[in-house]
Amino acid sequence: MLASGLAGDRALDAPGGGLKGVHGSGALTRLLNSHPGERPALPELGTDIVIIGGGNVAIDVLRFLVKDRGGYAASDIADHALDDYLSRPAERISLLNRSSAARAKSDPQMLKELAALERAHYSAPGFDEAASGAGDRISEARLAAFAELTDPERAVYPGPEVTIRFEAVPIRLLGNDRVEAVEAAIDGEIVRIPATSVITAIGFTPDGDLLTGLLDEHGAPEQARTGRVGAGLYRTGWAKRGPQGAIPENRACAKEVADEILADLESGELTAGSAPGYDALPAELRERAISYEDWLNLERHERELAGPDRVRRKLTDTRAMIDIARADSSVERNPQQ
Repeated sequence: MLASGLAGDRALDAPGGGLKGVHGSGALTRLLNSHPGERPALPELGTDIVIIGGGNVAIDVLRFLVKDRGGYAASDIADHALDDYLSRPAERISLLNRSSAARAKSDPQMLKELAALERAHYSAPGFDEAASGAGDRISEARLAAFAELTDPERAVYPGPEVTIRFEAVPIRLLGNDRVEAVEAAIDGEIVRIPATSVITAIGFTPDGDLLTGLLDEHGAPEQARTGRVGAGLYRTGWAKRGPQGAIPENRACAKEVADEILADLESGELTAGSAPGYDALPAELRERAISYEDWLNLERHERELAGPDRVRRKLTDTRAMIDIARADSSVERNPQQ
């Protein structure tokens, strides 16, 4: 079963996209979640942050930027990254969404949760809930959530000023060496938005030759009509459909592929027990694999390391994680981040 996600940030197709200060949301969120192999320090974001994108990942990034330290109680965020950000948090945030409010890719519930945070002040120039024309239940819920978030009567809370722009198309990023502003087409005009940094949340691509090769070998995900890619080989999630959809869509996709596997078993096209399974894996891959019981060892260890108001402290060294998971008594029990 191929069930891999896509880790590479899709590049922004606009002049200036390669300037310093332009960061992909994937790299940023992996850092905040202590993903092994990610850069150890949070990049300098500055006071004026522009987020390009309007889906759930963009809203996740926005939620990180508006919270204060208390908003991370009972979480497992990377404390060193949080400390770096809170030492100089954003003062102004602009979110540029190419879509209209009704057609934005963000989940209405996530927007409602954002509005419930006692943080930040939101505005959306030109947004009119009544004139946006929802047309379906989810769009109506999304419009209502945006209306609640940007309601002028919403209580005044501490935190950054957040401006949400709909139907905003980035034209180019300005700056000599480092990004200084974003030019975007909004309502038929070119608007210049100051930026000390830009975070792109515009999708993902395969990152690494191995995953790219697997997808190329079995066909592009967006062309897949079935999870079946060969005798005894299936794929689900983004490996099947490409980088789209959140947990509910991926759950439904997994169920569809499971139903395909059951149908193939009943028809005789797939024979149970015919594959060698774990023993067929290359030795170097078996060396890096762990069992569920091993993972529980690591989970217990990370929870023991957790500081105040944290549920765990995630380790970032893959070798240390494997050794601890296997309960290797020779490993240092408290490796540093």
